[in-house]
Amino acid sequence: MPETAPSAPARSTRPTMIEREQAPVVTMFKGISKVHDFVSTRVDNAVKGVQSIDEPIQEFIRTEDPGEAEAQDLFFPPKAAAHAVGNIADGFILSKGRRIYEISKDIGNLVRSTYRTVTRPFTHPIKTFVDEEDKYLSNPGRIATSIGKLTRDVLNIPGRNLDEEVNRGIKRPAQNFGKIPLIGPLAGLLGKGAGWVANLPRRFGEWATQPFQDADEWMGAHQNA
Repeated sequence: MPETAPSAPARSTRPTMIEREQAPVVTMFKGISKVHDFVSTRVDNAVKGVQSIDEPIQEFIRTEDPGEAEAQDLFFPPKAAAHAVGNIADGFILSKGRRIYEISKDIGNLVRSTYRTVTRPFTHPIKTFVDEEDKYLSNPGRIATSIGKLTRDVLNIPGRNLDEEVNRGIKRPAQNFGKIPLIGPLAGLLGKGAGWVANLPRRFGEWATQPFQDADEWMGAHQNA
């Protein structure tokens, strides 16, 4: 009886590594991850670009409190008038720029945290839910604290504007003319008193809403760790 050739081993029905790599779901997630990484790189570059000009912007809108002004020469050259004009602009015009700057930073943090919250579970599920779950949870947490910080800054707009209009736009110009005999020192003293009173609403508002600031800073430190 003739011998029959041995039959070929049955092919396993389990997908090979190459087939798993080429599965539609895997391919889809790879594509999503590539798009996310591309967008994230562009977003990070944009953030770095904004951060690089952040300090010059702060210097231009004078975010630091200038404190008291010095009495300047009245004539030859008329430094008192020049400084007074600058301080008036600082108090009544640049103060609005400072409010826009504060609000825009809050909105930027809110948008960035929302983007990370929505995209990372789809693009990096292992990192999101296994390796860096604590860091991921800081993103929705930062959404909440950014809203709180934004609310704080909006509520404090009237108090901050009043404080800066009086202290920077009235008190400091009055102090610039402090070399005028009798009138100058008196005007400076009255301006200082008015500035102290005008600062009270700001101090109270910022004290009452300080927990929103602290929570956002704490969550931001975890988010960017």
